[in-house]
Amino acid sequence: MSIRFTEYVVLDINLEELIESDSAILSLKSGLEDGIVYKIPHKIPIDIIEKFRAILLKSLSYRDPGYLERKHGCTNNYRVHWDGEHQATGAKFMSWSYYPWNHESSEWFINFKNLFVLRNRLAGLDPNKYIDLKDQDFVARIAAQFYPSGAGYMEEHVDPYDVHQFAIPTLLLSTPGVDFTDQGVFLLDVNDERVYLDKLLSFGDLFLFHTLIPHGVGVIDKHLELDESKTLGRLMMIAAVNALTNQDSFQSSRKND
Repeated sequence: MSIRFTEYVVLDINLEELIESDSAILSLKSGLEDGIVYKIPHKIPIDIIEKFRAILLKSLSYRDPGYLERKHGCTNNYRVHWDGEHQATGAKFMSWSYYPWNHESSEWFINFKNLFVLRNRLAGLDPNKYIDLKDQDFVARIAAQFYPSGAGYMEEHVDPYDVHQFAIPTLLLSTPGVDFTDQGVFLLDVNDERVYLDKLLSFGDLFLFHTLIPHGVGVIDKHLELDESKTLGRLMMIAAVNALTNQDSFQSSRKND
C-alpha cells in the first residue's frame, strides 16, 4: 500500500468536537487515506503548550544518557539520536519520552489526552486505550523531538501501519521563521517531490497525516553551523503508542524511538 500527499486542509471543526462525532471521524479517516494532510484546530491552552516547550528546552543536552528499557513502570527519559548504528532510520535529533504511570507526566497527559483519543478513534479502538494503563503490552507515550539548526534531520521513511496506528497526531512546538527558517518536516507528493509543511503551520498547531505517506525532516537550517549553546531548531510533540519489552516487536520498534 502506498499513499502520497495530495492536499492540505484546515478542518472546519475542532479536536474536541471531532472526537465526539462518529461521522466526522469517518470523514477524516477517508480523507487521510486519500493523502490529505489536516490541520486540526484545538482548545489546548497555548500557555500549557508554551510551558511544555520551555521545560523540554531547559533540559536540552547533547550528551546521551543511554538507552533505557521500555518496560511497565520505567521512568521518563531523554535520548540523543545522532546517526547511531542501531537507528533504523538515519537521523540527528533529541527526544523526550513521558509515560502515563509517572507522576511528573500527569499534567501533560491531562492536557494532551485528546490527541491519544483521536488516534484511538481513527484506529477503531476504545477512546481511552493505552492511556488508561489497562494494556500490558503497549503504552501511550508523549514523545517530543528536537532537530537542532545546522544538523537536525530525519531520512525519508514511513511509520508502521498497525492495529493501533492509523495516523499520529503531532503538535508543532516551534515557530517557523523564528526558531528555524529552512526546511523542516516534508511529505512526498504524487510526483515523489518533497512538500514542506512547516510553511503552512504556526506554533501550537496540531496536524495529522496517514502513516504510510513517506515523510521525513529536511536538514534544519543547513546553512548554519551547529551551535550547542543555543536552542534554535524544530521542536514537536507526538502522541505515540509503543510496545513494551515483552513484545516480540520490541527489538525493532526501539531502534528509531
